[in-house]
Amino acid sequence: MPETAVVTTRRLLAHTLVQVLTAGVVGAVGVIFGLSVVVASVLLLGPAGALVGLVVVPAGIALLYLMATLTPAASALTDTRTGRICWSALVGGVGGLGWWVSVTVSEGVLSTGRTGLLLGGVPFALVAGLLLRRWYLSLGFLALTLAIAYGFLHILAAAGPDLTEPDRRLAAARHTRAELTITDLPGYHRTLGDRGWQLTPVDPAANQPEHRLSIIGRENWDPGSCAAQLRAGGPMRECVLEAPGLEYRRGENWHEYRVDGVRAAVRGGLGVTREVLRAAASRARGVTDAEVLAMFPAAPPEPATFVGAVRRVAKWIAG
Repeated sequence: MPETAVVTTRRLLAHTLVQVLTAGVVGAVGVIFGLSVVVASVLLLGPAGALVGLVVVPAGIALLYLMATLTPAASALTDTRTGRICWSALVGGVGGLGWWVSVTVSEGVLSTGRTGLLLGGVPFALVAGLLLRRWYLSLGFLALTLAIAYGFLHILAAAGPDLTEPDRRLAAARHTRAELTITDLPGYHRTLGDRGWQLTPVDPAANQPEHRLSIIGRENWDPGSCAAQLRAGGPMRECVLEAPGLEYRRGENWHEYRVDGVRAAVRGGLGVTREVLRAAASRARGVTDAEVLAMFPAAPPEPATFVGAVRRVAKWIAG
């Protein structure tokens, strides 16, 4: 039978608190446990295991229905059996959609564990709060929902700046700025290889492997130290710190100058004199935007995706 219109304040508050909190708990635990069951079923049974989801989802809705039955005073919808079915479907459906959207668009921004546990329960609790019996409580949860949504959009907007055109071209060509550390050396011409620039002598007679130079740039640059390199039985034959940030190293059939300022090494065969190698290292510099634009074609347009659209909206609203 329908609940009577007279609902005591204490009972209302108790049912409200329990209903909102348990909706969040059921949502947080349900999505993680349900996904785990579905994934395990797919691994064991193959694609047919996805059909387990047809059991998991109704089970979650049934659990929400049971909770609504135990706390009928919290929402006007939970007064009747039909209303409790509608309430369970709304909390489970809209809350699940909110969880999916939050996890999908925050990939790479928030850790998976934190997103799954915290954002997993929040959308369900917010939907339950919006469906509360008292209008002022529903209004309060509406304000809370808008505040959380704005905060989430702000995190997305600040997560990663838009790439400039040179950086987009570098990404499309699968290069980094560190790999493209550049230098100029009279009597040599540059060619761009898979791992950076190669310098070869202009004179064909001198164009031998031992006379070529290469520039090796890295994003993760380890300055190192000569004391660590010159160990017994190691590949290093000589290591000299010529100046702060400028280190000379020689191996069995190569030598190089490491320039910490540009995070790169200029390496050559032993046919290259140390003076030429030092001159090339002294001219090493980062590649400019103009040079990147001249070297690489325009990047293809990014495909339109749901995640991209949400992040663009986030930048427009909270950027």
